[in-house]
Amino acid sequence: MRVEIPKGSLNKYEYNEDTQQLELDRVLVGNMPYPELYGSIPNTLAEDGDPLDVICIIREPIDFPCLVPIRVLGLMEMIDNGKQDDKIVAVNAVDPHLIGIQSLADLDETTIFELINFFSHYKDFEGKTVKVMPDFKSKEYAENKISECQARFKNEPNQ
Repeated sequence: MRVEIPKGSLNKYEYNEDTQQLELDRVLVGNMPYPELYGSIPNTLAEDGDPLDVICIIREPIDFPCLVPIRVLGLMEMIDNGKQDDKIVAVNAVDPHLIGIQSLADLDETTIFELINFFSHYKDFEGKTVKVMPDFKSKEYAENKISECQARFKNEPNQ
């Protein structure tokens, strides 16, 4: 994954494909920072027209921008202002302390709650409607979504 937002940040950065730079998109209002590392999978195109988003569970802070190898756990379905905006849920694949986390079932309930709570409310102050589906999809579903988004990227004439 390409890291765009460090865990604990109130700043929302986005990678600009044209300039190949991270750009500050906005600062979140309130005291609700990103609960985990956030970024995207390069060379993918999701339904919202952006690279496919990733939430990566980490143990140690990771500087950005950088690429982090991930182990996919599943997918969080989300509707953002009427558009599908799914998030791959993953862990840092090169942290030996996270080797025991192989699927969503290995995550504690608190982590799942924090993800659902954050993404359900992080745009409240902007007046935007976000709906997070509470039942996350499987690892296989998530891997199929990645393949679908890679194919869409390859077939997009502007890529």
